[in-house]
Amino acid sequence: MAKTDLFASLRNACHALKVEHQKALEPITVFVDSMMPIQKRMADILPPRPVRDRLLDRYFVVAEGLYRIVHIPSFQQEYARYSDAQGCNDSFLPRLLCMLCIAAGSGSGSGSRGLAHDRSTSVHIPTACVLVRHYLDHLRRRHVVDLTTLQTELLLLHALGTIDPQQQPTWAQLGYIVRMAMTMGLHRDPSETPSITPFAGECRRRLWFTVLEMDLHASLLCNLPPAIRPSEYSCRPPDNIDDTALLPTTNPLPEPHPLDHPTTTHLQAYAARTLPARLQAAALLSRLNTLPPSPSAVLAVGATLEAMLHDISTLFPTPQPDTHLPHTQHHHHLPQPQQQPPQKQHRPRSGPLLDMHLRRTLQALYRPFL
Repeated sequence: MAKTDLFASLRNACHALKVEHQKALEPITVFVDSMMPIQKRMADILPPRPVRDRLLDRYFVVAEGLYRIVHIPSFQQEYARYSDAQGCNDSFLPRLLCMLCIAAGSGSGSGSRGLAHDRSTSVHIPTACVLVRHYLDHLRRRHVVDLTTLQTELLLLHALGTIDPQQQPTWAQLGYIVRMAMTMGLHRDPSETPSITPFAGECRRRLWFTVLEMDLHASLLCNLPPAIRPSEYSCRPPDNIDDTALLPTTNPLPEPHPLDHPTTTHLQAYAARTLPARLQAAALLSRLNTLPPSPSAVLAVGATLEAMLHDISTLFPTPQPDTHLPHTQHHHHLPQPQQQPPQKQHRPRSGPLLDMHLRRTLQALYRPFL
């Protein structure tokens, strides 16, 4: 009888938590149902500038690694102009809102994780996502094929995943985004189009491989095929070039760093080179029930992925704490290391993150044969 009462209490508590969570995911109606212009409504839900600064810095650290969606210095310049009341283009606020949502949802020191209505401490993610979706759905035709629109679609999908991840709707939306990117020609290498500048070409490569990475990730989670195969694109992987060395006036591109040299792009630069093997594994998985692959084909792809896993520990070592210093190293009389800008800070989770993505592919490949 006691066990029955315990299970009933747990069931009731679980139901109450679900109801509370669903209520927290509801947008603030005064902004969603307002007749004000969408740009005005998006500006009205922004938190104060100190909060925005903190969240944006966090976004650059936690999100612009494996996925490279924006060129950090260029966006920072747009943000500075907006903060100084110098105006902005229509695509700026939707992207900024999504970045703030991603940072808030990933944990920014606030316990609400973007679900509190108090905009003095954070941004309300459900409201922001609804407004950004409204902005995207009402774009004019010529703006739909703009790179900033593609950036906004990716950022919105990432932001939604921080509060309410839905695997199959995400997979379906990414299929649309892949085709949207192909409509813009991102699947072709920029070198095939002489009119594309080196700066724009490198940004396009980063964006294309971000689209592929997100699509493959969603495909593995849903056990469904990705939207594209390696033979269907010619875009080469992005170079390992730091954002500060890549400017709109850069021509030609600077010499890329080796893959073991930390930059703002080195994680994606290596991950993009592992993508053909991971897509090949996904292709084998997609035909298990119709044309099962031979064990030798599975083992060949698996061996390639295992070799790449071995390389990760060399290219992305996890920094170890210095055990030779006493605990007094934090006392104020000792010199403290200079604080680096957020986009230049070392990302200690880069190696484990890439390791996780490769192992997820490897486990999915071997699972049917276990």
